Amino acid sequence: MMTVNFSTKALIVGSFVTIVVFLSGPFGYKFLGVGLQSSLIAVLIAVLGGVILSIAAGFFVYKSIRNSAVSDRNLCLISLFIGLLPLIIMAPQIVAAVSVPPIHDISTDTQNPPAFVETKLSRIAAQNGPEYGDAVWPAERLAAATLSAYPELRPINSSLERSEAVEKSREVLQSMGLEIISVDFEAGRLEALDTSFWFGFKDDIVVRVQESPNANGVVRIDIRSKSRVGQSDLGVNAKRVMVFTKKFTSTN
Repeated sequence: MMTVNFSTKALIVGSFVTIVVFLSGPFGYKFLGVGLQSSLIAVLIAVLGGVILSIAAGFFVYKSIRNSAVSDRNLCLISLFIGLLPLIIMAPQIVAAVSVPPIHDISTDTQNPPAFVETKLSRIAAQNGPEYGDAVWPAERLAAATLSAYPELRPINSSLERSEAVEKSREVLQSMGLEIISVDFEAGRLEALDTSFWFGFKDDIVVRVQESPNANGVVRIDIRSKSRVGQSDLGVNAKRVMVFTKKFTSTN
């Protein structure tokens, strides 16, 4: 019985240590300048450690039930749940990582993507520059991967006046909780910034509004969203473009 009691206490301590390690990854990167690789390793250690701890907790739940140790059983159940939290939180990202191509630049116009202007200087020092395509994913390969993975991404055709479409785009970006960087009615271009909660990753968004060459009185809106760091965005940029499109067209 004493062994079980000691093990139960160790499991509880271990579960909380797992949570601390898990949180140290993203928050260390976001607030303390810890390297991205080290932060991701901390998250991985927390996930794997939590799974191992939960397996051990499950064993002691069974043992405490057999010994009629109600308090130990309850504590082990708590430890089991806490140990699984990192895996539960990361599960959607793990699924996304294996279900989407490892790209981080999404545009509704893959032939002539909207260009970053105001945020271009901010991107010069970033891991991912402002240009479309890089050495790993040349523009043609990136375009093909985008069209294959996200065939539903299309430009928006609107009957609004160009200035009205720009204003509506600004409203949509604000409704998405994005930080508006610039709004240029004359050029028909808007730029915005999104910062993730956990790691503080920054993604840049540019919206281009121009008259469509194929129809009079119709404007075409193209959206581009790109991550400043990381090879894979886990589908976040494509989702952001889809959300913008849905919000814009729902009242158009």
